[in-house]
Amino acid sequence: MKAIWRMSLLGVVGLTLGLVAPARAEEPAPAPAPDATVIVIRGRSDVAITQDIITRLKQSELIGNSWITVATNNGHVVLWGTVISDFAHMKALEIAKTTPGVVQYDDQLRLDASSPQAPSQN
Repeated sequence: MKAIWRMSLLGVVGLTLGLVAPARAEEPAPAPAPDATVIVIRGRSDVAITQDIITRLKQSELIGNSWITVATNNGHVVLWGTVISDFAHMKALEIAKTTPGVVQYDDQLRLDASSPQAPSQN
């Protein structure tokens, strides 16, 4: 008797799953909520632009021990911090200008005071 009860229970569970599962599969997935922090310009998000610039800055040996912060808003990039040389400064700006999706850039970089190229404070 127990064997028949288990078989009928398995049959009921199987039928129930069979009836419910296809209905769930046919329901459309809810649309993802828009993320207000990700803005797409010319096919690239601000996050992707910022990450690309940071990656390229880290790969550049010319940037060296410079401290650069990158922020992007609607394709407008702001670079601020300190660079170790004028050449590192120019290289950082070149990287920003040539990154796909950059509409405009704002140079807020300053030469490190301990750099030999920094102006003297006499």
